[in-house]
Amino acid sequence: MHLLGLTRHLIARTGLPPVRLHLAARSPLFPQITVVRSNGATLTINAVGAAPGRPYVQSLTVDGQPSSRPWLPESVLTRGGRLDFTLGASPNTSWGAAPADAPPSFR
Repeated sequence: MHLLGLTRHLIARTGLPPVRLHLAARSPLFPQITVVRSNGATLTINAVGAAPGRPYVQSLTVDGQPSSRPWLPESVLTRGGRLDFTLGASPNTSWGAAPADAPPSFR
């Protein structure tokens, strides 16, 4: 299956590999990437602190709103929006750790 006409390899490198019907919010390898869909929807992913020694997500905002969920609905790819990741050198063990933060398919 191709998401946005791109290969899974490229999508995984944006920090959003598919997991069931949700996308895992992992650390992007790019400091910024913009995906423009054929329908005009734009998804912008910013990764403050993206670097080889900084693989851990510290926080995430989705369209300007803080999110503690380490997953996103697949609809973020279809409607577009803005994702702002903050990355760090050590894990933030409290981010995404609450039971309510688990994807619906894992609850």
